[in-house]
Amino acid sequence: MYGFDSMIDMGGEKWKSKAHRKVAIAVCICNPQVHTAEILGHNIGIINKIPNNKIKKVTWDQIREMGCTV
Repeated sequence: MYGFDSMIDMGGEKWKSKAHRKVAIAVCICNPQVHTAEILGHNIGIINKIPNNKIKKVTWDQIREMGCTV
């Protein structure tokens, strides 16, 4: 449902940092599991909770374990 990077802002959340936005784009854009605004917002909320000192090293497995739809 979300096919362009700019669509990530449709999640309605303020970004904690540019790195958080980039991770959210990697997780949510072109992900067939993210097909509603509710799921998009849910994922973004989880990603924004990742501490600034860990966001650049977070793994797919960690994101999945936090509850993101990936």
